Amino acid sequence: MNVRRIDINLTTRKRNGSISSPAIAVFASIIAFVLTISNLNSYITNRAYIEVIFGRVKSLEEKLPREVVLNSEQDIKVFKRQVDYINGFVEKKVFSWTGLLSELEEVLPNSVYLLQISPDFEQSSVTISGSARNFDDILKAIDKMESGRFKKVILLNHSQKGNGPLIFNISAQYSLES
Repeated sequence: MNVRRIDINLTTRKRNGSISSPAIAVFASIIAFVLTISNLNSYITNRAYIEVIFGRVKSLEEKLPREVVLNSEQDIKVFKRQVDYINGFVEKKVFSWTGLLSELEEVLPNSVYLLQISPDFEQSSVTISGSARNFDDILKAIDKMESGRFKKVILLNHSQKGNGPLIFNISAQYSLES
């Protein structure tokens, strides 16, 4: 038995609803043109706005004095107070709590628990309240603190009620630099 192949073309007539390739190309070109005009308009508008902002910044910069002229001892004192205030504000903002806590985690024995940490930004010091099982744990904590970024570690006080934990306060200079 010999099978013969039959090819059937089901699209014998032209479809009326189809869009031709040139029509698609023209439509895509129109969309690209409209989007280009829109982007160009946005660019011009934003560029003008940015130029206005730069103009405002430049005019404000011109109003600022180029250098500070200190004519009297009083001016110097006022300027120094302003600089100290700003430096203190910046120091508080850049103080690394995570750095301090990481350093304490490294130097404190597992048997010492922190209750309160109070930094003094003006003195570059920190006061730490904590609890420990015994006095030897506090001494270990002080020794380890002095080997790190803490200096002048001083045990301010300690107390114990009955067989409860030993509560203590430590003061230390804390160096922000490594």
